[in-house]
Amino acid sequence: MPITFNGNGTITGIAAGGLPDGCVQLADLATTGTASSSTFLRGDAAFAEAGGGKLLQVVTADTVTQVSNTGYPLVSIGLAASITPSATTSKIFISASANIYIIGDGYNTIGREIYVVLKRGDASGTTIQQTIVGDQILSGSDWPKINRVVPLTCLDSPNTTSSTTYTVAFGKYSNNATMYAQRDNNNFKSTITLMEISA
Repeated sequence: MPITFNGNGTITGIAAGGLPDGCVQLADLATTGTASSSTFLRGDAAFAEAGGGKLLQVVTADTVTQVSNTGYPLVSIGLAASITPSATTSKIFISASANIYIIGDGYNTIGREIYVVLKRGDASGTTIQQTIVGDQILSGSDWPKINRVVPLTCLDSPNTTSSTTYTVAFGKYSNNATMYAQRDNNNFKSTITLMEISA
């Protein structure tokens, strides 16, 4: 079919794929919107930003420094990280693992249990997630001796653009025991990762 210039601004006779590569620019395809590094071309020929759920930033921290506690008040295991959300609507996904060791008091009563808690703020801050670690068994000497890598995960909505700290803490739950985190400073590592997720 011959190519025809119709005199009304149209051309007929061009076969599909007949234009050479590069002669049509991306901007020529847009009917609405503005192209930028943060937008994409939708099916309706408009440019728009990607939807929610994007991973915006990641912060990590770890420690192998031993911390001990024998009481009910929660104390930090020496593991904390801070993140500054880019929007108040962002979510913060927290994933932490605490390397915990518990030594019982030697009395033959049931239960040597401790709290392991994820806090927004310091050890006295807002509880985000918690669990109980220990054994409900009878034992003598200084038993039970318990070693656990305790996972803590949570999706938090801090509703702020200020720096926000997340801390892992531990404290006694029942009966007498000595609890350690990162026992003996010998590569018994505890870790925390914070990820900002867009709304």
